[in-house]
Amino acid sequence: MIRILVVCMALIAIKLPAQNTMSPELLWQLGRVGAQTVSPDGNFVIYSVRYYDTEKNTSESNLYRQNLQGGAPEQITDMPGTEYHVMALPNGKMGFLYNGQLWSAEWDGTNATQLTQSATAFSDLQFSPDGKRILMDRSVKTGTTTLEQYPDLQQSNAYIINDLM
Repeated sequence: MIRILVVCMALIAIKLPAQNTMSPELLWQLGRVGAQTVSPDGNFVIYSVRYYDTEKNTSESNLYRQNLQGGAPEQITDMPGTEYHVMALPNGKMGFLYNGQLWSAEWDGTNATQLTQSATAFSDLQFSPDGKRILMDRSVKTGTTTLEQYPDLQQSNAYIINDLM
């Protein structure tokens, strides 16, 4: 009896086709989730989803809000470019980085306001516990870029390493 059941289940499994074949193209269409934080009231999680456009060699991410009690997620930002590194600001509002600058908004994404206008972009930013100081990271150029060495390769983002010792 068990053999018949196992054979029947195997035959059924063989006949069931996969819903989607996983391919590199399908993987590039999927969004990548990151930059999550919980709202101060503990009711929502805010996260970013990044989508890639392989034809243009670009990516864009937007922020989403998910109620922790359930329901569908809602997109709360729709700016061209990338919103990332979501945080709670000392004033209780949501903070995030957009184009390397600090922005503030309500936790539902409304009333987005740019707070910094730095000449160089922030790659990371943290507030001290008392909210009086800011710790920030910035990328600093330490050598020539691939684009500077090979100007005809406009969309290249390779690293050139010529000294490993």
